[in-house]
Amino acid sequence: MKILTNRNVVFEIGEEIERGRWENDPTADTYRITQGNLYQYAVIAEFEIHEVDITPEDFEKNKYCYTAEKGFYPNPDWVEPEKYYTLDEAAELLVQEVNA
Repeated sequence: MKILTNRNVVFEIGEEIERGRWENDPTADTYRITQGNLYQYAVIAEFEIHEVDITPEDFEKNKYCYTAEKGFYPNPDWVEPEKYYTLDEAAELLVQEVNA
């Protein structure tokens, strides 16, 4: 498994990450991130590729930083994302508030 970092913050994770020019834009250098049959592309901007065996159990992109010396460590700038509710979840919360 490989991770792509930008200033030590984990930006992306994939089975394979390669640097090159690809069919999506043969004129620009990009990283191609492979996960199963899916490809994502990232424009080159101070990224580094690291080979890792495992990730933290609660791993999310941008939540962790990584260096070869320290391994994974919490990103001090991480902010827990806002919770988004499905329509059914929102309706259930409203029902609970009304009945409280």
